[in-house]
Amino acid sequence: MGITMFLQMKVNPEPADPVQKQVFTWMPVIFTFTLGTFASGLVIYWSWNNLCRHSADDNHEAAGVKIELWDNLTGMFRKKATT
Repeated sequence: MGITMFLQMKVNPEPADPVQKQVFTWMPVIFTFTLGTFASGLVIYWSWNNLCRHSADDNHEAAGVKIELWDNLTGMFRKKATT
């Protein structure tokens, strides 16, 4: 569930606010441990919902809508310019 949530958040453009960016980075980890005690059906539903969203995003990309997933994932590993 945490992996699918992480990928779903990376589909969206990164927020400009650095605090909000850090909160969004840690949210999948926090939700994974928080929902770990919930009923397994809910976790399966959440994971399946995220996977279905990814397939819908693939359909949008085929229609010409820009999806930010790969740009955001590769941006995590690029070195930041020091000023």
